[in-house]
Amino acid sequence: PSAPPLHKDPTYEKYYRMLKMGLPHGAVQNAMIRDDIDPTILDLDPERSLASQRPPADEVQPKSIDPKYLKMIEVGLPLGAVKNSMKRDGLDLSSFGDIDTLLLNGNPMQNTQPDDSTISGTSIQ
Repeated sequence: PSAPPLHKDPTYEKYYRMLKMGLPHGAVQNAMIRDDIDPTILDLDPERSLASQRPPADEVQPKSIDPKYLKMIEVGLPLGAVKNSMKRDGLDLSSFGDIDTLLLNGNPMQNTQPDDSTISGTSIQ
């Protein structure tokens, strides 16, 4: 069975309904972020399925994570707060594959852990 178009997909249907009712795009994106749904979904074609527009998760190549986010984990910020910061900075978390593991275990592309000098202008004592 083929996947439904995004606007009929049970995961995203309510957000498309919100847009149809006239809610601002930004308000709908904020609701998606609140619900831990990737808000960039709204930039895709609502008449096509998600699978037809994005590669499956196992085809996503892991990206290197900016050391500032690893530092946030290192100093004790909750994982959810770090992920929200990444979203706020415009990053598509789905493009990182298993983001939780990457944040908790460090970069697969780096052999060293970030130090205080990786965050410009910040001194942590």
